Amino acid sequence: MVERQVCQSEVVRAFKDVDDFLKTAASIMNRRKARAGKSLENHVEYLLRDAAIPFDSRPRIDGSDEPDILIPGKAAYEDSKFPVDQLLHAWPKDDV
Repeated sequence: MVERQVCQSEVVRAFKDVDDFLKTAASIMNRRKARAGKSLENHVEYLLRDAAIPFDSRPRIDGSDEPDILIPGKAAYEDSKFPVDQLLHAWPKDDV
């Protein structure tokens, strides 16, 4: 219902052409996908905290890389003595 209220003015306006319509629809769908992705991240973070699994959310590593979740965390990732086989990360789907 909130999405309908927010997007109502975009949807009922007159479109210049089909490309304008498709651009508007794509924008609305991208916002919807972003909300769903953030919701999933929040659920995973809750489960990790509840299970007392250490992690960092969206840490900046290697200069510009930013995985969604890094287990056990950025400090372990940057520690050259930490066993590499114990590092886990979840990259955003577009970056895979």
